[in-house]
Amino acid sequence: MGTLGMLTATLLASSAWAEDAMPVAGGSLAIALTTDIQGINPGVTRDGNTDAVINHVAEGLVAYKEDGSVGLLGAKSLSVSEDGLSYTFTLRDGMTFHNGAPVTSAEVKWSWDRLLNEQTGWRCRSWFVPGGDVVIQSIDTPDAQTIVFNLVEPTAIFLPKMANHQCIGPILHPDSIGADGKFLTPIATGPYKLAEWKQGEYVILERFEGYVANTDPKSGFAGDRTPYIDSLKFMVVPDAAVAKAALLAGDVQLSREFTPNDLTELETKDGLKVYSSDSFNWKLLLFNRKDGLFTDVNLRQAITEAIDIDEVAQIMSNGLAKGNPSAVPLLSNFHTSVQDQRPAFDPANAKAHAEDADYTGETLKIMTNRRFQDDYDTSLIVQEQLKRAGFNVELEVVEWATQDDAYYAGGYQMMVYSYSPRTEPYLSFELVSDTKPDTAKAHEIVSDEFTALLRQAATTLDTAGRQAAFDAMHRVLIEDLPGASLYNPAVVSASTDRLMGYSEFGVGHPRLWGIWLAE
Repeated sequence: MGTLGMLTATLLASSAWAEDAMPVAGGSLAIALTTDIQGINPGVTRDGNTDAVINHVAEGLVAYKEDGSVGLLGAKSLSVSEDGLSYTFTLRDGMTFHNGAPVTSAEVKWSWDRLLNEQTGWRCRSWFVPGGDVVIQSIDTPDAQTIVFNLVEPTAIFLPKMANHQCIGPILHPDSIGADGKFLTPIATGPYKLAEWKQGEYVILERFEGYVANTDPKSGFAGDRTPYIDSLKFMVVPDAAVAKAALLAGDVQLSREFTPNDLTELETKDGLKVYSSDSFNWKLLLFNRKDGLFTDVNLRQAITEAIDIDEVAQIMSNGLAKGNPSAVPLLSNFHTSVQDQRPAFDPANAKAHAEDADYTGETLKIMTNRRFQDDYDTSLIVQEQLKRAGFNVELEVVEWATQDDAYYAGGYQMMVYSYSPRTEPYLSFELVSDTKPDTAKAHEIVSDEFTALLRQAATTLDTAGRQAAFDAMHRVLIEDLPGASLYNPAVVSASTDRLMGYSEFGVGHPRLWGIWLAE
């Protein structure tokens, strides 16, 4: 288990509002958003901010719970056949679309047939078709409330992939699509419906009066999503300083554009609540294993031994987080003492391994960017630690697009990189491996052993067998070193102290159902 756990919201002494008051319906909430959404077609036009907004509009059958496991959302029950090939979902009672039409298994099947059609452009289609990790053979609808997904082979990752918050697996009404086949608007099942999108300025969602929530308790994105606030206005505020000023002025009531280093200042402000949480995000220093000295594992080990990941995490999180040497997040139930194993922080030993790699003081470069300040700040700390150990290190600061291109094409020695939240460890381990040398990214391991372990993690249904696979993959990573895992960044946000029931979640997206404004 993660050692930090979820950090609770901090209610400032200046607040006069009782957190245990009964929910009150009504009011509006303005939320600062760093960038505009990419579109309104769930899972097709997407990025992180788009997902955060659309997740309030569209729902799937299942969703991630607080600990990263999978819970029910559009479904009220689920059964799996003994052979692991058939998943039978029963839809939750009273569920309707935003246009008032009842949700039946026919619309769920239509939605998934559309998602699996290559022409739709669903970002997660490759996961569920031949060549992917999970192959859906057929979808049956024995009655109006029941839908059955039949798989080609048993797998442990069907539900985690179906629950993925980046793609949602949205249940939509067919009227979401025009007669010409073009997407019109999301007529979905979520607690809020799209009211207005003024590109570059704001997105307004209105409470769906006909929403009937899942009866399971709220947990993560799953369970009870009862909406209380009448309207949500996501305002595009691209500058963090402006977002902070807008919150202090009352122009927005919730902002998530803070870092842990803002905590001290925020906690001194009257009328605010401050929230923080561990996250499933993954920050690491990637190595270009195809480049010069970095082809030698001794240099990769030397660099790793010279980095004090706990110091990096402490500085970057203002003491909220600790280093994590594993692809498995500290929040995950699969993070055990095995996941804490790594080449020990030992600058003296780092020098010896550097000599074994014939390192003689050549300039080493860490590629980074200023678009994501935490990437840049992390790079500075790592650079200083490596210098202390005797390495000659420079930062190569580039535009984010240039760094992203280099991530896919190579052209770097080291880079500080961030992976978005992945609650299922299999998905994180996937990020550092490939099956073919000609398609592998510069940092990725190409190993039959590692590929076999990935398959074991995907196809083994019992928890102990999956844990064994994750443990074995971790041991490979700390020996082969595609990169130096650093930490899971903390999430920090602040709101007006009138906001009740809000808390942060390790996936790093707001959950604006189940919250209300004190009168």
